[in-house]
Amino acid sequence: MKAQSVFPLLLSFVYLSVFAQQIPSEAKNSQQGINKKRLALVIGNSNYAQGEKWPTAVNDANDVTQALQKINFEVLLSTDADKATMQTAINDFIGKLKDKEVGLVYYSGGSATIGSEQFLMPTDAHPATIAETETSCLPVKSIADAMTAVKTKIIILDSDRTNPFSERITWRSADGIHSMNADVGFVMAYATSPGRQVIRTTDRNSLYTSAFTKAIGVPNKSIAQVFNIIREDVMKQSNYKQMPWESTSLTGDFYFQPTN
Repeated sequence: MKAQSVFPLLLSFVYLSVFAQQIPSEAKNSQQGINKKRLALVIGNSNYAQGEKWPTAVNDANDVTQALQKINFEVLLSTDADKATMQTAINDFIGKLKDKEVGLVYYSGGSATIGSEQFLMPTDAHPATIAETETSCLPVKSIADAMTAVKTKIIILDSDRTNPFSERITWRSADGIHSMNADVGFVMAYATSPGRQVIRTTDRNSLYTSAFTKAIGVPNKSIAQVFNIIREDVMKQSNYKQMPWESTSLTGDFYFQPTN
Protein backbone atom coordinates (compact mmCIF):
# COMPACT_ATOMS: atom_id res chain seq x y z
CA MET A 1 0.00 0.00 0.00
CA LYS A 2 2.78 2.39 0.82
CA ALA A 3 4.52 1.70 -2.49
CA GLN A 4 1.27 2.31 -4.37
CA SER A 5 0.64 5.63 -2.63
CA VAL A 6 4.18 6.92 -3.12
CA PHE A 7 4.26 6.29 -6.90
CA PRO A 8 1.47 8.78 -7.79
CA LEU A 9 3.16 11.33 -5.58
CA LEU A 10 6.42 10.84 -7.45
CA LEU A 11 4.63 11.28 -10.79
CA SER A 12 3.01 14.46 -9.52
CA PHE A 13 6.36 15.79 -8.36
CA VAL A 14 7.99 15.05 -11.72
CA TYR A 15 5.12 16.69 -13.61
CA LEU A 16 5.22 19.79 -11.44
CA SER A 17 9.01 20.04 -11.79
CA VAL A 18 8.84 19.84 -15.58
CA PHE A 19 5.95 22.31 -15.71
CA ALA A 20 7.81 24.74 -13.46
CA GLN A 21 10.84 24.57 -15.72
CA GLN A 22 8.69 25.33 -18.77
CA ILE A 23 7.05 28.43 -17.36
CA PRO A 24 10.10 30.74 -17.41
CA SER A 25 10.98 29.60 -20.94
CA GLU A 26 7.47 30.25 -22.25
CA ALA A 27 7.30 33.60 -20.49
CA LYS A 28 10.68 34.53 -21.92
CA ASN A 29 9.58 33.59 -25.44
CA SER A 30 6.42 35.65 -25.04
CA GLN A 31 8.41 38.68 -23.91
CA GLN A 32 10.80 38.28 -26.81
CA GLY A 33 7.92 38.37 -29.29
CA ILE A 34 8.07 42.17 -29.32
CA ASN A 35 11.20 44.10 -28.48
CA LYS A 36 9.98 47.10 -26.51
CA LYS A 37 12.96 49.10 -27.75
CA ARG A 38 12.17 48.72 -31.49
CA LEU A 39 9.30 50.70 -32.99
CA ALA A 40 8.27 51.02 -36.64
CA LEU A 41 5.69 53.04 -38.55
CA VAL A 42 4.66 51.44 -41.84
CA ILE A 43 2.48 53.30 -44.37
CA GLY A 44 1.22 52.04 -47.72
CA ASN A 45 -0.95 54.15 -50.03
CA SER A 46 -2.35 52.48 -53.15
CA ASN A 47 -5.53 54.32 -54.09
CA TYR A 48 -5.45 58.07 -54.66
CA ALA A 49 -8.43 60.39 -55.04
CA GLN A 50 -6.92 62.05 -58.12
CA GLY A 51 -6.66 58.67 -59.85
CA GLU A 52 -3.04 57.66 -59.30
CA LYS A 53 -2.57 54.01 -58.40
CA TRP A 54 0.24 52.26 -56.56
CA PRO A 55 -1.08 48.70 -56.85
CA THR A 56 1.48 47.05 -54.57
CA ALA A 57 1.68 49.68 -51.82
CA VAL A 58 -0.93 48.26 -49.41
CA ASN A 59 0.44 44.75 -49.89
CA ASP A 60 3.93 46.16 -49.36
CA ALA A 61 2.91 47.74 -46.07
CA ASN A 62 1.17 44.60 -44.81
CA ASP A 63 4.08 42.34 -45.72
CA VAL A 64 6.72 44.70 -44.31
CA THR A 65 4.71 44.82 -41.08
CA GLN A 66 4.79 41.03 -40.80
CA ALA A 67 8.49 40.89 -41.63
CA LEU A 68 9.35 43.49 -39.00
CA GLN A 69 7.22 41.80 -36.35
CA LYS A 70 9.13 38.57 -36.97
CA ILE A 71 12.35 40.36 -35.99
CA ASN A 72 10.81 41.83 -32.85
CA PHE A 73 9.62 45.26 -33.97
CA GLU A 74 6.48 46.77 -32.55
CA VAL A 75 4.71 48.10 -35.65
CA LEU A 76 2.13 50.82 -36.24
CA LEU A 77 0.43 50.23 -39.61
CA SER A 78 -1.54 52.68 -41.77
CA THR A 79 -2.86 51.95 -45.27
CA ASP A 80 -4.64 54.08 -47.89
CA ALA A 81 -4.38 57.01 -45.50
CA ASP A 82 -5.50 60.57 -46.18
CA LYS A 83 -3.46 63.46 -44.81
CA ALA A 84 -5.24 63.60 -41.45
CA THR A 85 -4.87 59.85 -40.95
CA MET A 86 -1.20 59.91 -41.95
CA GLN A 87 -0.49 62.80 -39.61
CA THR A 88 -2.23 61.01 -36.75
CA ALA A 89 -0.20 57.87 -37.41
CA ILE A 90 3.02 59.90 -37.49
CA ASN A 91 2.09 61.69 -34.27
CA ASP A 92 1.32 58.38 -32.55
CA PHE A 93 4.67 57.00 -33.73
CA ILE A 94 6.62 60.03 -32.53
CA GLY A 95 4.78 59.96 -29.21
CA LYS A 96 5.85 56.36 -28.58
CA LEU A 97 9.48 56.90 -29.56
CA LYS A 98 10.62 58.58 -26.36
CA ASP A 99 11.80 55.36 -24.65
CA LYS A 100 12.91 53.49 -27.78
CA GLU A 101 16.38 52.70 -29.09
CA VAL A 102 15.37 52.12 -32.72
CA GLY A 103 12.81 54.05 -34.75
CA LEU A 104 11.96 52.97 -38.30
CA VAL A 105 9.61 54.45 -40.91
CA TYR A 106 8.75 52.49 -44.06
CA TYR A 107 6.67 54.17 -46.74
CA SER A 108 5.32 52.73 -50.00
CA GLY A 109 3.25 54.92 -52.30
CA GLY A 110 3.21 58.19 -54.18
CA SER A 111 5.73 60.93 -53.47
CA ALA A 112 7.31 64.01 -55.01
CA THR A 113 10.77 65.53 -54.85
CA ILE A 114 10.84 69.31 -54.93
CA GLY A 115 14.24 70.93 -54.69
CA SER A 116 16.05 68.99 -51.99
CA GLU A 117 12.86 67.98 -50.18
CA GLN A 118 10.95 64.70 -50.43
CA PHE A 119 7.17 64.75 -49.84
CA LEU A 120 4.96 61.75 -49.01
CA MET A 121 1.60 61.79 -50.76
CA PRO A 122 -1.60 61.08 -48.78
CA THR A 123 -4.51 59.56 -50.68
CA ASP A 124 -6.43 62.86 -50.70
CA ALA A 125 -3.52 64.94 -52.01
CA HIS A 126 -4.00 67.09 -55.13
CA PRO A 127 -0.44 68.04 -56.11
CA ALA A 128 -1.29 70.05 -59.22
CA THR A 129 1.16 72.81 -58.31
CA ILE A 130 4.27 73.19 -56.19
CA ALA A 131 2.30 75.09 -53.56
CA GLU A 132 -0.42 72.44 -53.42
CA THR A 133 2.18 69.70 -53.11
CA GLU A 134 3.81 71.47 -50.18
CA THR A 135 0.47 71.96 -48.40
CA SER A 136 -1.31 68.68 -49.21
CA CYS A 137 1.67 66.33 -48.81
CA LEU A 138 3.89 65.53 -45.82
CA PRO A 139 7.60 66.43 -45.85
CA VAL A 140 9.98 63.65 -44.86
CA LYS A 141 12.13 66.24 -43.10
CA SER A 142 9.43 66.90 -40.51
CA ILE A 143 9.36 63.21 -39.62
CA ALA A 144 13.15 62.97 -39.46
CA ASP A 145 13.39 66.07 -37.27
CA ALA A 146 11.02 64.48 -34.75
CA MET A 147 13.10 61.29 -34.53
CA THR A 148 16.39 62.85 -33.42
CA ALA A 149 16.20 61.64 -29.80
CA VAL A 150 16.30 57.97 -30.86
CA LYS A 151 19.70 56.27 -31.02
CA THR A 152 19.13 54.54 -34.39
CA LYS A 153 16.81 56.21 -36.89
CA ILE A 154 15.85 54.53 -40.18
CA ILE A 155 13.61 55.98 -42.89
CA ILE A 156 12.90 53.83 -45.96
CA LEU A 157 11.03 55.19 -48.98
CA ASP A 158 9.75 52.77 -51.59
CA SER A 159 8.62 55.44 -54.03
CA ASP A 160 9.70 57.56 -56.98
CA ARG A 161 12.36 60.24 -56.58
CA THR A 162 11.16 62.45 -59.41
CA ASN A 163 10.11 66.09 -59.61
CA PRO A 164 6.73 66.50 -61.32
CA PHE A 165 7.44 70.21 -61.74
CA SER A 166 10.93 69.89 -63.20
CA GLU A 167 10.23 72.41 -65.96
CA ARG A 168 9.23 75.07 -63.45
CA ILE A 169 12.02 74.83 -60.89
CA THR A 170 15.63 73.77 -60.88
CA TRP A 171 15.83 70.17 -59.72
CA ARG A 172 18.33 69.20 -57.07
CA SER A 173 18.76 65.77 -55.61
CA ALA A 174 17.18 65.11 -52.25
CA ASP A 175 20.28 63.40 -50.93
CA GLY A 176 18.93 62.03 -47.69
CA ILE A 177 20.38 63.07 -44.38
CA HIS A 178 22.52 65.83 -45.87
CA SER A 179 19.48 67.73 -47.12
CA MET A 180 17.82 67.37 -43.70
CA ASN A 181 20.77 68.38 -41.52
CA ALA A 182 20.19 65.19 -39.58
CA ASP A 183 22.30 64.16 -36.60
CA VAL A 184 24.31 61.01 -35.90
CA GLY A 185 22.55 57.66 -36.15
CA PHE A 186 20.42 58.21 -39.25
CA VAL A 187 19.87 55.96 -42.25
CA MET A 188 17.87 57.20 -45.23
CA ALA A 189 17.14 54.42 -47.71
CA TYR A 190 15.49 54.87 -51.09
CA ALA A 191 14.12 52.28 -53.50
CA THR A 192 15.78 54.05 -56.41
CA SER A 193 18.45 56.61 -57.25
CA PRO A 194 17.93 60.40 -57.43
CA GLY A 195 15.69 61.57 -60.24
CA ARG A 196 14.46 58.07 -61.11
CA GLN A 197 11.17 56.22 -60.86
CA VAL A 198 10.78 52.76 -59.38
CA ILE A 199 10.00 49.94 -61.80
CA ARG A 200 6.30 49.05 -61.67
CA THR A 201 5.38 45.39 -61.28
CA THR A 202 2.23 43.27 -61.43
CA ASP A 203 3.49 41.04 -58.61
CA ARG A 204 2.17 41.18 -55.07
CA ASN A 205 5.04 43.41 -53.92
CA SER A 206 7.30 46.01 -55.42
CA LEU A 207 10.82 44.93 -56.32
CA TYR A 208 12.24 46.81 -53.35
CA THR A 209 9.76 45.54 -50.76
CA SER A 210 10.19 41.98 -51.98
CA ALA A 211 13.96 42.27 -51.52
CA PHE A 212 13.65 44.09 -48.18
CA THR A 213 11.34 41.56 -46.52
CA LYS A 214 13.73 38.75 -47.43
CA ALA A 215 16.98 40.51 -46.54
CA ILE A 216 16.06 41.69 -43.05
CA GLY A 217 15.42 38.12 -41.96
CA VAL A 218 18.95 36.97 -42.76
CA PRO A 219 20.72 36.46 -39.40
CA ASN A 220 23.82 38.36 -38.33
CA LYS A 221 23.97 40.85 -41.20
CA SER A 222 24.79 44.48 -40.46
CA ILE A 223 22.45 47.10 -41.85
CA ALA A 224 25.04 47.97 -44.50
CA GLN A 225 25.19 44.33 -45.59
CA VAL A 226 21.39 44.11 -45.65
CA PHE A 227 21.09 47.12 -47.95
CA ASN A 228 23.82 45.71 -50.18
CA ILE A 229 21.81 42.49 -50.49
CA ILE A 230 18.69 44.51 -51.30
CA ARG A 231 20.51 46.60 -53.90
CA GLU A 232 21.92 43.55 -55.68
CA ASP A 233 18.52 41.83 -55.67
CA VAL A 234 16.60 44.85 -57.01
CA MET A 235 19.18 45.62 -59.68
CA LYS A 236 19.08 42.05 -60.96
CA GLN A 237 15.29 41.86 -60.89
CA SER A 238 14.99 45.17 -62.78
CA ASN A 239 17.67 44.33 -65.34
CA TYR A 240 19.79 47.05 -63.73
CA LYS A 241 17.21 49.78 -64.40
CA GLN A 242 16.54 50.45 -60.70
CA MET A 243 19.30 51.01 -58.16
CA PRO A 244 18.44 51.43 -54.47
CA TRP A 245 20.27 54.20 -52.68
CA GLU A 246 21.20 54.98 -49.08
CA SER A 247 22.59 57.88 -47.11
CA THR A 248 23.82 57.30 -43.58
CA SER A 249 25.36 58.91 -40.53
CA LEU A 250 25.59 55.71 -38.47
CA THR A 251 28.74 55.38 -36.38
CA GLY A 252 28.16 51.79 -35.26
CA ASP A 253 26.58 48.58 -36.49
CA PHE A 254 22.87 47.81 -36.42
CA TYR A 255 21.49 44.31 -36.99
CA PHE A 256 17.90 43.65 -37.99
CA GLN A 257 18.32 39.99 -37.02
CA PRO A 258 21.20 39.46 -34.58
CA THR A 259 22.20 35.89 -33.82
CA ASN A 260 21.71 36.26 -30.07
